[in-house]
Amino acid sequence: MQEEAHMFVSEGAKVLIGDVRDAEGTEFCGELGKNSRYVNLNVTKTEDWEMEITHIALKRVGEMQDVAYAVLFLASGESAFVTRTELIVDGGEMAGNAAWGES
Repeated sequence: MQEEAHMFVSEGAKVLIGDVRDAEGTEFCGELGKNSRYVNLNVTKTEDWEMEITHIALKRVGEMQDVAYAVLFLASGESAFVTRTELIVDGGEMAGNAAWGES
C-alpha cells in the first residue's frame, strides 16, 4: 500500500491514510508530503467510518465504479470538448475541506 500511495502522490493525487497506528500513520504522511492526510480510523468500527463520512459531501465512501465511470466519460466521445481540467472524483471530500488546506 505504501508504494501505491507514493505513486498516487507523485501523480498529483491527494491521499487519505486511515489507521489506528497514529505514530506510523503520521510519519508516513510526513514522507508523502502536503498531499496526504492522516486520520485515526479503526476500519472495524462503524462509528469511526460514520465520523469520517461526515466530511464527504455525498455522505458515503467512494467505490471503484465511481472512478471507473469518470474514466469511461473521459474515454468517450461525450468528453470530446473537455480540455485542460481536473476531474476530481472524491464525493466532495476536498470541496471546502479545511483539512486539505483549501477552501
